[in-house]
Amino acid sequence: MSNPFESSEFIADPSKLSLFIKDIAVKAEKKQVVKFYSQRFLKRKIKKISLSMQAQNYIPIYSYILNFKKHKLTNKAWENIETLVLKLEEVFEKISLNNISLSYWLNFNKNKPSEILTKDEQRINFLINFHKRRISAQDLKKTIGTFALNPFELSNPRLKEYSQSQIKILAQNAVDLKIPAKPTLREYINKHGKDRFSIYSAMREELKWLAMEITADLRINFLKIAKILIRRKIIEKQSDIFKFSFDEIKKFNK
Repeated sequence: MSNPFESSEFIADPSKLSLFIKDIAVKAEKKQVVKFYSQRFLKRKIKKISLSMQAQNYIPIYSYILNFKKHKLTNKAWENIETLVLKLEEVFEKISLNNISLSYWLNFNKNKPSEILTKDEQRINFLINFHKRRISAQDLKKTIGTFALNPFELSNPRLKEYSQSQIKILAQNAVDLKIPAKPTLREYINKHGKDRFSIYSAMREELKWLAMEITADLRINFLKIAKILIRRKIIEKQSDIFKFSFDEIKKFNK
């Protein structure tokens, strides 16, 4: 099993603050792998049957995605952060669980492309539509505003923070990409699509997007704390917050 994200998901040299997000992802993976694969009393054949049964049933994870609700944030930044961290742990565990089934279906995929339009492909389509002036920058920010080039790096600005010129550059880079017409995850399942590899691949992207949205909210709240630390003369500018670890910032709030 690989990490819950490919190596490209985390930048090689993350900010000190962002390290705790990577730690959460790694712990989530270990928890699921140990839970499923470390049952020594199970014989190898029984394990394979158990994995096959789990991989057939995508409904629990799909239901989690459909019913996911963002927590309402308060004006208390640290309380928000604590709530968001718990939610992020939960989503990372779902990603790790989904990866176990995805790795099973990967063995049968034979390098076929996914039959489902992924969340990332949808993002590209939105950028293309913006470039062609079918949607406004405001509409773009409403739909994919939590996107970041390094989504799990807290110091990285989100698209909703971009200027008009920055959005135009991002859209220009996407305009030549060709995204084939495919159903969304919900459309595919509603039409009784059966390719499990496509379903688990799409669910992985949906879960990653949820994690990215939570990370965007974490960034907002850490920047709020940064303003407090500036007033207390602990730091000089907001970006300095990313030089501290999660535990160090936690101590500042006691």
